Amino acid sequence: MKQRFKTMQQAVLLAMLAAGAGQAMAAKTPVVATRKGGVVSVIEDKVNGFFIRPRNSKEIAQTVNMLLLDDELRQKLAANAYKRVVEHFTWEKIAGEFEGIYKQFKYSTSEYLARVKGTNPKLSDFMRTANRMRL
Repeated sequence: MKQRFKTMQQAVLLAMLAAGAGQAMAAKTPVVATRKGGVVSVIEDKVNGFFIRPRNSKEIAQTVNMLLLDDELRQKLAANAYKRVVEHFTWEKIAGEFEGIYKQFKYSTSEYLARVKGTNPKLSDFMRTANRMRL
């Protein structure tokens, strides 16, 4: 899954919220978390970690104990966690995403809107001029 950010704030927020989970995953550790914030796009339930219900200490304890007792499951999820980080969240990939965001904003507002709407920026300028002249 290729991650695409629509805004700079979205990219920064994901990086901040997922930092803890990402660090654990880079250390080959499965993550136990709730479905809140940026971790939702980092963790795949039962693939590289587990999602649990918020404010449920019993479920946290059960899940962590299960991972501690099942070496095979823990190692499988740990390997998947590390793979996910390496494939999607290296500094090179994150820098590429930010570069893409910056390139989106290199146009003037009218050029950007014309591109989003699929119209030719030159034609849009012509239409604006024609409207001003009431042609």
